[in-house]
Parts: sequence; C-alpha cells; structure tokens
Amino acid sequence: MTGEAIYYVDYIYQGTDINPVNILDIASLENLWGKDIDEPYVAIHSLKITPDMVTIYDKRGYTIKIQLPNNISILKFNATEEDCETLQLNNTGYIEVDIIGRCN
Repeated sequence: MTGEAIYYVDYIYQGTDINPVNILDIASLENLWGKDIDEPYVAIHSLKITPDMVTIYDKRGYTIKIQLPNNISILKFNATEEDCETLQLNNTGYIEVDIIGRCN
C-alpha cells in the first residue's frame, strides 16, 4: 500500500492567483526563522503549466523554472529527468500540478 505524502502549509493559493507582494513579504521575514519558528511553506493548488512557461537548465543536475503570468518564478532544483520530460512532452496544452515550496 502506497500512501500519499502529507505536508503542512501556512497558505494555499489557487492556480495562478498568487499575490507577488505576499510572497515578497513572507520572504523578507527569513531572519525570524530558526529554533522555535519554522520557515513557512505555501501551496499552489491546481496550477496549470503550459510548455511556454517552462525553462529547463542542465548544469550539474536539472533545474526547472516555471514563469507565472504575474512575474513570479517557481524553481525546482535537482529535478529528475522524468520531471523534465513530463513538463516538455505534455500534448494536452498544459499539465495541472500542486506545488509546495518556500518563499525566497
């Protein structure tokens, strides 16, 4: 039996409805995270990614950059070859994903 991973997040955005000011505000508080305060995580639910939003860099491992319409960039470091192929070879026009990450 395979279980799904469970992540605890501080905020959930829907699709591309992400406020860049909120992301920058959260990132500016990085000096507060430490012993008793965990770094906050945000989730993006049902993000539709089209091939033109994706750039893949291949230097010492794969890095995927997803550029959202509101100028927010999402980076995934140490991506697998399978991750890259999934984003490049989708033939439906887009792929819908859920993303969890940090603001920085």
